Amino acid sequence: MLGVNYEVTDLVQTQEKLITERQRLRTTLDSLLDPHLILGPVHNADGQITDLRILRANPAAAAYNQMPLDRFVGATIREFWPGHVTSGLFDRYLEVLISGEPLVLDDYIFHHDIQDQSRHFDIRAVMVDNNLSITWRDVTERATAMAQLAASELQFRLLAENSTDVVVHLAADDMVLWVSPSVQTVLGWEPGDWIGHPIGELIPSFGNRPCQPLTNQARPGQCLIRRDQIRSRDGHSHWIESRWSSFLNAAKEPDGEVCTFRIIDVEVSTERELERRAATDSLTALLNREEVFSQIQRLTVQQQRKGQELAVLFCDLDHFKTVNDTYGHNAGDAVLQAMAARVRSCLRSSDLAARIGGDELLVVLPGVQGVNDAITIAEKLRRLASQPVPITDSEVSITISVGVALAQEGESLDALIARADAAMYDAKQSGRDQVVAITADT
Repeated sequence: MLGVNYEVTDLVQTQEKLITERQRLRTTLDSLLDPHLILGPVHNADGQITDLRILRANPAAAAYNQMPLDRFVGATIREFWPGHVTSGLFDRYLEVLISGEPLVLDDYIFHHDIQDQSRHFDIRAVMVDNNLSITWRDVTERATAMAQLAASELQFRLLAENSTDVVVHLAADDMVLWVSPSVQTVLGWEPGDWIGHPIGELIPSFGNRPCQPLTNQARPGQCLIRRDQIRSRDGHSHWIESRWSSFLNAAKEPDGEVCTFRIIDVEVSTERELERRAATDSLTALLNREEVFSQIQRLTVQQQRKGQELAVLFCDLDHFKTVNDTYGHNAGDAVLQAMAARVRSCLRSSDLAARIGGDELLVVLPGVQGVNDAITIAEKLRRLASQPVPITDSEVSITISVGVALAQEGESLDALIARADAAMYDAKQSGRDQVVAITADT
């Protein structure tokens, strides 16, 4: 009798423990945010499973299907969710009951009967006590976000790969973290050739970059746009224009810099050509009046600071009007062009030559040793000028008169040019084809 009492006591304790565990499990399932069902098989007369009945559902499952919990429990899959049958999901459930293998489906798409729209689901199903335990999560928003992200990444990749701009993400220590694939098209480098290297190693002028803004700055000291030279992989030099800004991470915190640059060789070449045209005489390609006067003022200050002399040669072609009247203006233009070429051939790289009037040329000689040095160069010009100039079916002989003046400390540009002009006039009055120097006291 005592042994029987022990067995009854153990059985009662076991049942109570089972009830407690089931209550704990039910409480756990009811507290889940994801819907959960226990489905029991429905058999026909031949013992085949023809349907699945909802035996247990947590509140999340009833709420998702927009049904009161008491009406939800007891329904069958075929009557409640016919879409499970037509989509093939019902057969997948049966496979779990037959094989005992769990079902794992991620991003499974099927038409939800109650919500009347296609949705994306992560589904898990396992066999428990010959029943089917199912839980699912609606991941439609996640799938939509991933699709949008993929589309965005595709657009970004198309932009990055086909853009003529190169985009570089730099760490705080100037290390290249990422570079757009367009670097291969633009400069011939593979992105991997840049990533992990200091930017100064790839573009030396970027390594120690002072701000050199080309436009108004958004804030004092902030470098927005600058120009530099860079070498492509084949060694060719190119001009680039770069734009700089802080890189903000997902938390909107600064995380290095972003540099976007593009090749501007054509723009630089065009700008230089426009600058050249603005500064030169179109006929002779010598500097024009405005440009040479501007440079004389700059050079005068430099030469005086260095304690060196600067000389000005005022040259005027003798009887140039006669050439135009006798041979025509085309011949006169040819003479001016020949004189310009001869002047240039006598000068050093630091010297300047300009056409400041119809037949008036001006030569600037910085760093001369004195007036005699300037006279020597002037005489060389005078001798070269006297050589005949070939024109159509003939040649023209012409001479020049040259006035020489050394810049004096504190002297204005107008005064310097006036003294050189006066010396040239003296050369004319003395018979032309001469060099006359004038001093400050003359």
